Order: sequence, then structure tokens, then C-alpha cells
Amino acid sequence: MTNLGLELKVNADLELIKNRLFLGSNLLYEVEGTKDPDHVGAGWEKESIGGVSAALSYRIVPSIFIGAEAWYLRHYDGSFFNAFTGDAIFVGPTLYAKLGPKTFMTAAWNAQVSGHDVEVPGSKFNFGEFTRSRAKLKLAVEF
Repeated sequence: MTNLGLELKVNADLELIKNRLFLGSNLLYEVEGTKDPDHVGAGWEKESIGGVSAALSYRIVPSIFIGAEAWYLRHYDGSFFNAFTGDAIFVGPTLYAKLGPKTFMTAAWNAQVSGHDVEVPGSKFNFGEFTRSRAKLKLAVEF
């Protein structure tokens, strides 16, 4: 199976209380194509996701921020939001820790709290297009 994808994000941050409370947001466009070599003559299966997020982060000590974020994601068949297939809302905690002068770590965990799958009428979650939860861990070192 061959799978190609691209994720594009636009980030914006705002300082609400000087050096203490921050608001962040993201716009997301993700496109993916999959081709199965076992199906001779089959083309690429394409899908796309669009989303928006908002997060609040509070500095509890000089090197540590804790917060919460929410994501709203929409899934489509096709590369450019062609046919809507469902959506989901994720909510969860975030953490930022400055580990040294040029090293930091971020972590986030989100659980799907609501969703809709167009193929499952009356669905309260969308596990057909999205996972039950999402996690992200990032360690960065500048040099």
C-alpha cells in the first residue's frame, strides 16, 4: 500500500495576561492519498480533513505551562473537501515545559467528545473517520 499525505497549519497566538495566560488557535488542512498495488487498475483513494482549534495555556511556574485545547475536525472524500463524510470534536489537556536554554517539550492528549458519521444516522461519535483519542509529544532542541 502506498500512502502520501500533506498537513498544513496556520497558527496564531495572543497574550491575554502578560507572561501568564495565552490563547492559541490553528487552522488545519490535511490531504491524503492511498493506492493499493494489489488492486490492479485501481486509482488513488483521496481524502481531506479541515479543522480549527482553540487553546488556553497558563504559566504555573517560569518554565511550565498547562492548558486545555479543543479541535473541530471535518472529514471529506476527495482532495479539496469534495464530499462531506463526517466530523468530530476533540477536547483535552496540554503541557509545555522548558527543559533548558534551548530545549523544550510539549504534550497534548485529546479525546473525541462528539462526532457525526454520515453513514451512521444518529451517531454520537465518528469512529469511522477519526480515532477515539489523539496524543502528541514533541521534544525540540535548538542548535
